[in-house]
Amino acid sequence: MAMPIPPVKTLMTFTVVAQTLSFSKAAVLLNLTQSAISKQILQLEAQIGCTLFERSGGKIELTEMGRRYLPSVVEALENLQHATSNIMQTPHTKSRIALSLPPSVASMWLIPRLEHFRQSLPNIELAVKASITSDIQNRFQGDIAVHCLPLANLDEEAELLVRERLMLVVSPALITSPIRNIRDLLLYHSISHITRPQIWQQFWHSHGIAPDSPSYGVGFEHFYMALEAVKQQQGMALIPEFLVNDSLLKGEVINPLGLYFDSQYGYFLYSLGYKRRLEPVSQVISWLRDKMPR
Repeated sequence: MAMPIPPVKTLMTFTVVAQTLSFSKAAVLLNLTQSAISKQILQLEAQIGCTLFERSGGKIELTEMGRRYLPSVVEALENLQHATSNIMQTPHTKSRIALSLPPSVASMWLIPRLEHFRQSLPNIELAVKASITSDIQNRFQGDIAVHCLPLANLDEEAELLVRERLMLVVSPALITSPIRNIRDLLLYHSISHITRPQIWQQFWHSHGIAPDSPSYGVGFEHFYMALEAVKQQQGMALIPEFLVNDSLLKGEVINPLGLYFDSQYGYFLYSLGYKRRLEPVSQVISWLRDKMPR
């Protein structure tokens, strides 16, 4: 006799609890009571004969068995979802691929290239979402996810799409006198990146400059915000080259002395193995590889 399979509803509850590590948060997300969540987990643990969560002082953590079980459950549920979606599609229906990107990559790089994407892959429709934190539980978001991570990232399942080269850019309207050397740039505000506050110091150091008291303007979380501030003449910013090239070509910003800085970050692609084997996912990954500069 085949071993009974836990209900799909229960497995979905397990994945949500594992991702949130909270019965109360899972209850809110699933629109259930906390006691119903707890009951489902206890029934699942009883059915498979092992403890999936350690409970201590109101906090929960996945056990070793829970960590081993989670990836298989997630893959099985998503495989079932894909199978259902594929069987419902007619030959004339477009495949829908969920693509998760950092907000700046989506707004500054992808959107200007959507027409090329449509022409290249007319039978694929993208559903673009902003990528959230890239910790291990969130790296595989949607069908394909791109995260900005340190190059020292040793995750074997990550594929490096592009190394990050930060380029110094400023609005041409802000330049009121000739820029002859790098020290002339110290007259302008340096727009900071609040999640990576060290990049300006690294930039100056890489060019042999140690400014006594650099002038910093407003800090922003995302590169697209910093670029908009540059266009509004709020100062100069360090923006990834592949994200700012379009604005450079349009003359909206300039790189006065051709200065850049190779950071220790890169943009990595994640996609579960069984998803990569799906033709539409494989085609989108190939398009990303082809269009992103190496």
